Amino acid sequence: MPNVFITNICNLRCRYCFAKGMLGAANPEEMTLDEVMKIADFVKRSDGQAGAFLPSMISLLGGEPTLHSQFPRIVDSLIEQGLVIKLFSNGTFPRERADYLAKLPEGKVNIILNINKRETYTPSQWENVVYNLTHLNSMISLGFTIFQTDFDYHTVLRYITQFDLKRDIRLGISMPIVNATNAFVTYPEYKVAAKRILRFAEESFEQNVTIGFDCGFILCMFSRKELGRLKLRNVRLNFVCDGAIDIGKNGRVWRCFPLYSIHNTDYTRFDSVNALKDHYNALLPVKVKGISGVCGRCRHYRQRNCSGGCYGYEYR
Repeated sequence: MPNVFITNICNLRCRYCFAKGMLGAANPEEMTLDEVMKIADFVKRSDGQAGAFLPSMISLLGGEPTLHSQFPRIVDSLIEQGLVIKLFSNGTFPRERADYLAKLPEGKVNIILNINKRETYTPSQWENVVYNLTHLNSMISLGFTIFQTDFDYHTVLRYITQFDLKRDIRLGISMPIVNATNAFVTYPEYKVAAKRILRFAEESFEQNVTIGFDCGFILCMFSRKELGRLKLRNVRLNFVCDGAIDIGKNGRVWRCFPLYSIHNTDYTRFDSVNALKDHYNALLPVKVKGISGVCGRCRHYRQRNCSGGCYGYEYR
């Protein structure tokens, strides 16, 4: 399931943003509907080759994807083609967008709403977030990105209960961008963050909320005992990244947001998403440094139980 970068416009400037290298207030870009539908055909063809039996899925990202001038038309067209949409949003979209989304057939759009601290929004933006959480609650799972070790997870859990959201959290961790600057978690901070993640998992489990790790986490940030505690709290652990394929305007492809500025190609040169992944697996170097500086020596990395953190650390 590739990520489709339909616009480079965003109304927030998060310190940790992985997409900083491509946000373009000065040079706004939107993918045309025709471009989106050609990518949809590519996704369906890829799934057909892989023998997938479930409906094809596609992720819409930005920037803030709901700011695309033809956002409703894009979503309607994708649904008409039988695709299920995962929408990654900052949640500040205007009420008319929320009212439109609320009328869509059930299960056709799932929203990952990345939540930040209340004080990072303007009053009007926060009003939109509250409206959208209230009116689209059955479609929304919260996403939360760790970029400092004293992160506030209590508020995230409170919002799930307050707005009756899906009881599942996508937990991310900020990684460095190649050739750009953002706030990210350094290797020494990982073990500090791990202690807080454990407390987060304990409280989530008590409140019947599940947590799933996104990419960037490393196996050695937890002890064996801690890993057992996380498994018993139903945390979906993930220490391996096979590379999210990101597709932008004019067919441009990059392996993932942190590597946006390097190794670009054109998806139309390939016959499937898996072929694109194979291309990048062959192109990217074997990690020597990884996040710790010595990940290449680690047996967990050599046995592919851990990816040694993001490639962004290898290129630093």
